[in-house]
Amino acid sequence: MLTSQLDGSKLTLRLEVESLDAGNAASFKQELATYDFSKLTQVILVMSAVSFVDSSGVGALLSLQKRLPPTAGNLNLKGTNTAVVGVIELLRLNRVFKLV
Repeated sequence: MLTSQLDGSKLTLRLEVESLDAGNAASFKQELATYDFSKLTQVILVMSAVSFVDSSGVGALLSLQKRLPPTAGNLNLKGTNTAVVGVIELLRLNRVFKLV
């Protein structure tokens, strides 16, 4: 589900699923548990493959944000399509996540 690339203290995660929803949000969170975020200064989640996010998916994204240390700031969501951006903006989570 996730591929990663670590460049110094910057971690780029690529989400390789078409949707982040109730069917796979728990697996996403379990996979995140294998990463050590403690020394990171930036985390980017590439979501270009994701075309749908439901409330469970949003909860999984918030769970990732909560795991980040203060040094990492907000989670950067990269390559989000218009439908996903619409959900994030509707919930006003563009204040929590950084859309890049």
